[in-house]
Amino acid sequence: MVFTNSLILGIQGKTELYTVPYVFTGSVLINQSKKRGEGIIVFKKSERKHSIRMFFLFLIFVISAVISTDTSPVSAKEWECYYSVDFYKKVNDKVTLKFDKELRFGDGRQFYQSADIGFSNSFNSKWEAGGGFRQGLTNSRKSQKRIDTPYVYGTYKWNAGSFKASTRLMYEQRYFSTGAQHGRMRLRLMFQHPFKNSGFCPYVSDEVYLQLGGDSGSHVNANTLSLGVKQKLFDGAELDLSYKKQNRDNRTKYGEFRTEYDVLSFKLRFDL
Repeated sequence: MVFTNSLILGIQGKTELYTVPYVFTGSVLINQSKKRGEGIIVFKKSERKHSIRMFFLFLIFVISAVISTDTSPVSAKEWECYYSVDFYKKVNDKVTLKFDKELRFGDGRQFYQSADIGFSNSFNSKWEAGGGFRQGLTNSRKSQKRIDTPYVYGTYKWNAGSFKASTRLMYEQRYFSTGAQHGRMRLRLMFQHPFKNSGFCPYVSDEVYLQLGGDSGSHVNANTLSLGVKQKLFDGAELDLSYKKQNRDNRTKYGEFRTEYDVLSFKLRFDL
């Protein structure tokens, strides 16, 4: 915004002006009369839209915080909340390093946390590959279990009209502190629609999880449908908010049962 010779901001109307000059720059404009005591601030349309989006995202965050507590009025068997912070560091034009920390809540408590360190290599505008290592800790009411997971993946990207599409295939080898282990394949299809000059990008994705081996044998053990939006907060920072519908096949050697979960996911990304 541009604002001179005044310490008081009003939406519209008269303000008391002072002789000490102050200058601010940004996206809010002020139309100030030469006469003493008059000032009008005009907000750009893009600024109003951004404010509405940020208020909406903050409201969803507050709702998720309620769901994550013991006082939540929502059944914990139906709702979970995920919070994560990702840090990315670009080494050169092709290689990027990343580190992320995630916390998951349900049933009024934290039931899972993980730390992930990895890298990606962009061969061109369409192909990307990478890998990493994730360590997770599950907290049940009776015990804790550690899961060490090295992984590799490949991603293919293309343009589908005004959408940016991508397909990612990932292989994980999961080692449990109980001594068990199995492989897992993950296939994700994603469509994004970025809006120019706004930092706003809605998306939809679906990911299928295929367990390979283990006590319960090979089978499709999960599917996640996600609807989300990405919003640039400022240079080097982005908020990713999504709703996920998860269908899990909790099969064991003793039998199987299916559960469905509604998930609110919040992710902050920082480019260092």
